Amino acid sequence: GVVAQRLARKICPACRQPYAPPLEVRDRLNLPPDATSFFKGQGCSQCYNSGHRGRLGLYEVFEVGQDARKLMERGASAGELREARARAGETTLFQEGMMGARAGLTSLEEVLRVAWAPAEENG
Repeated sequence: GVVAQRLARKICPACRQPYAPPLEVRDRLNLPPDATSFFKGQGCSQCYNSGHRGRLGLYEVFEVGQDARKLMERGASAGELREARARAGETTLFQEGMMGARAGLTSLEEVLRVAWAPAEENG
């Protein structure tokens, strides 16, 4: 198998505020115009005015099972392998990041910074 990981900055719990993501971010992530249930750090003395405190691990595991092995043997494209992973229920770094953003642990901008890949915009 293959494992990938990224560290995303966590939102500071002391200054965490709800916010509506900017239009540019919503467009890039194909979020609806009313997507407002996200959070961002405003900056405070506890986070040295950065809005971030701590790290959140994002992990992606690609288990090479029998189906994936067959695809690789016949020279399948990266897109075909990605589709096989999705069918197997495996999550990508981007999807993990979006789960963290929806849970209020990290910001959408941070997900874009560390885990966004153009082929995964609909995660």
